[in-house]
Amino acid sequence: MDLSLNEYILILLLMGAVYFDLTRRRIPNYLTIPAMVWGLLSYAVDSGWTGLWESLLGLLAGIGIFVIPFLLGGMGGGDVKLMGAIGALTGLRFLVAAAILSVIFGGAMAVAVLLARGRFPALVAKGLRTIALLTARYLSVSLGRRLDELAEKKSGSGEKEGRAGPVYMPYAVPIALGTLVALFNPGGYMDPLLNLF
Repeated sequence: MDLSLNEYILILLLMGAVYFDLTRRRIPNYLTIPAMVWGLLSYAVDSGWTGLWESLLGLLAGIGIFVIPFLLGGMGGGDVKLMGAIGALTGLRFLVAAAILSVIFGGAMAVAVLLARGRFPALVAKGLRTIALLTARYLSVSLGRRLDELAEKKSGSGEKEGRAGPVYMPYAVPIALGTLVALFNPGGYMDPLLNLF
């Protein structure tokens, strides 16, 4: 498989992002911003306005895909900019496949981290409590009762004792895994994802 210059730059970008995310818990702008600029310029030089548009769509989609998890505190800004840089270097079509695979790898990694730290059962219990509270609130509104107060009192007892801080997960790792699997496409299994657009 022959790799283009942008794909070599992509691999170097991913290696740098994983290194910084694992060692410093951040992905620096001096890694992602030049990759974005290079992607835009290389596409523009290679294919004119059409290429620039392709790269810009990849950049915007890469940022857009992870902006909601970023705003909710689920990932850092470096992860969002990393996806934008991947989109600028590869274009929209490739980015979609890489993002889908990154989310799959990220979900598997999150479950593994939570299981390793013994936090998965607590997370499931919290999710079930939330569902019960939402159901109680719905019933209290529809039946005109205050069942939600009863549910909150019952689930709120002793809840603060077992709380632990947030779990840090270096999301550059699943982003790199998803992107590399999409890039090297072992056995052609990623063709349906790569041909979505």
